[in-house]
Amino acid sequence: MYKSIGLLTVVAIVAVVGYHLYGARCGQKPGIISEDIKGSGDNWDADFKARVSALEKDVFRAMENVENAKSDQILNVKVLSSQGNTKTVEVDFAGPTGASVPTKFAFQYFAGQNRITYKSLDSQVFQSDGDCRLQAECAATLIECRQLTKLLQQRPLTDGVIKENLRQLFVAQLDGLHRALHVQIPDRTDEDDDEP
Repeated sequence: MYKSIGLLTVVAIVAVVGYHLYGARCGQKPGIISEDIKGSGDNWDADFKARVSALEKDVFRAMENVENAKSDQILNVKVLSSQGNTKTVEVDFAGPTGASVPTKFAFQYFAGQNRITYKSLDSQVFQSDGDCRLQAECAATLIECRQLTKLLQQRPLTDGVIKENLRQLFVAQLDGLHRALHVQIPDRTDEDDDEP
């Protein structure tokens, strides 16, 4: 009898601890978790991790329907072609002077792997290749993106300006994703307080 009570107590303690650990993981706030942008001169690597308050299948579907992405920086997205798991689009970004900066991208979607790749096309300014992977986290989705960018024109820009432009591009994509999913865009004033 005492063994049964002891065993039930141990099971109850493990269940409570597991529930609290699961709840702590599930309760993590959305937004950018981490970013690492490295490079100099023409070649730049950017790694981003973000959490979106939506199910993985919904996030993948929203990313697959990139033409619905809108934000303060993404003015319009037009599908140029779509076949199978590939889509070519023209994205009108808001330029520094407010003028539209059209850029073509080719996307490839791997639903079974929860992965999306993209590359810029025909740009005279830069060549970008990206790889984003999605992972379910309770009722949220963790997005990990790696982007390799090569600047094709010499410009008198500081490394800080280039880093900020790469960051703002990811932020614009994330904001467009939040809007397409109809979920609240996280407050960015305390983004650095989440995870290392």
